Formats: sequence, C-alpha cells, structure tokens
Amino acid sequence: MAELVGGALARIRSKYPLMTNTERKIADKIFSSHKETIVSSVGIMARRCHVSESSIIRFSQTLGYSGFGELKIALAQDLSQVTTAMDLTEGIEKNPVSAIDFIARASELAIQDTIELLDRDAFMKAVSCMANADKVHFYGFGSSGDSAISAKHIFLRIGLNADCFTDNHYVTAACNLGPRDVAVAISRTGNAEDAVYSLRLAQVNRATTMCITCSLDSEITQYADYVLLAGTGMPPGNSQLLLGRMAELLVINALFLGVAITKDKWHEELLPSKTTPGSPGSF
Repeated sequence: MAELVGGALARIRSKYPLMTNTERKIADKIFSSHKETIVSSVGIMARRCHVSESSIIRFSQTLGYSGFGELKIALAQDLSQVTTAMDLTEGIEKNPVSAIDFIARASELAIQDTIELLDRDAFMKAVSCMANADKVHFYGFGSSGDSAISAKHIFLRIGLNADCFTDNHYVTAACNLGPRDVAVAISRTGNAEDAVYSLRLAQVNRATTMCITCSLDSEITQYADYVLLAGTGMPPGNSQLLLGRMAELLVINALFLGVAITKDKWHEELLPSKTTPGSPGSF
C-alpha cells in the first residue's frame, strides 16, 4: 500500500464535507459500526450501507487505497481511536463536570488527527516562505477570524511583518501583496467564500499562498501553494465547531515555532524568561 498522509479515519473526516450522498452513507456506517466494517466483505458492507459493491470499492480508492481490503487494514489500526471517540459522549448529558474529561480527551484526538494529516514537506516549505517573507497576511472569517487574530499577534512577537484581516478590507490587502509576500487563509470547511477569494487575489498578485483547513480537497486547496490540514479527531458534525479552532491553533503555533527556529529566535519563546518577579515585563 502506498504511503498516505493520515490514518483512514482522519482521511475520511477530512474528506467528508465534499462527499456524495452515497459516500456519506458508507462513511457514516464506518463511524457507527467500526468493528463490524473491519470483518465485513465488500458484499456485506454494500448491503449494510444499501449501496452497490462498486461504490464500496470506489470509496476506498477515493481515500487512496487500492480496494476495500486495504481500507480495512488501515481501519483496524485506528480501532482504539474510534472506540474512545464514540465512548466520549456516554453520560455527558447527566453530568456537566464530565465536560472537562470530554474536552480533554477530544482535544487529544484532534491533536492526533492533525499530527497524522499535516504534510511535513508542505509544512517545512511554508515555514521557509514565512520566515523570508516581506509581509505575511492571515485571512479568517467567522469563527476562524479569532485564529487569524491570534496568528498575527504571535508572529509579531518574533519580528515578522504580520497582519490579519477578518472583514471586507481583505480585498484591498490581498490586492497589494507581491511575489515576496505570503497569504494564509484559514477556513475549517475550506469553502468559505471570502477565504477562498482572498487566496485567489493573492495568487493573481504572485504571492505565496497557504491554507489551514479541516477539509481535504475543498475549494480553498485549489488556490493554495501549500495545504496545511488540521483534524478534529471526531466524526463530522458539531464537534468541528468545538475542536476546529483548537486544531487551527495547533497548526498556527507549529508554524510560529518553526519560523522562530528558522530565525534563531526560539530561545526567547521556549526558554524561561530572565525577568525577575515584580520587575517590569513580569506577570
């Protein structure tokens, strides 16, 4: 089996928003009955999903596997992860304190998904471009706007000429970018109209373009020189609202530290401050 970025479940979650109705039937069945899927033949899986056998095979190939057999092998490796994810919600409606454990464990799964999905080669090239850019723009809209604002402020700390845009002013900003600049658009679904258009404008002006998204093969990836995937660690649904921002920030913080290392400023971010308690600048 060819080497793929991310585990089977992570890949299904990242492709889910753009799946056809037939593909979603298969994906939903995998999420709801993972163990049964692993021991099912193509014919049995097709009957359980009420689709054709060829649909099961095409679904597997869409994920990058040669067939259903290889998909099952990959799913078996994800067994402990999906069991934990499904068990997380048990009893949560009866005890508000259980929210602490839910968020903690779900966050772990989102982090693991992101680690599996993030392309190391694309990440390294993105870090190099950002470290050498004249200016770096972050574009985020709606709930992703908060991530764009956070990105601006942490990159300013290491001397990058960084800015963020969360409203219609992004059009003017993107039009003023040039070949030595970087545009980073943040969109969980990958289909936010303004986020996509910001990269299109930046690309026209020959800036380097990047996107941070939870959706593989979404529209925004078509206009990004470097695609940085974040994972939610949970089956598609409202969990993306809870965990998507954390996954975005994981990628942003990794980029930040990567650029800090490249510019030899990591000491300031990781080593203890020499500021003594009570002196100016201490907290």
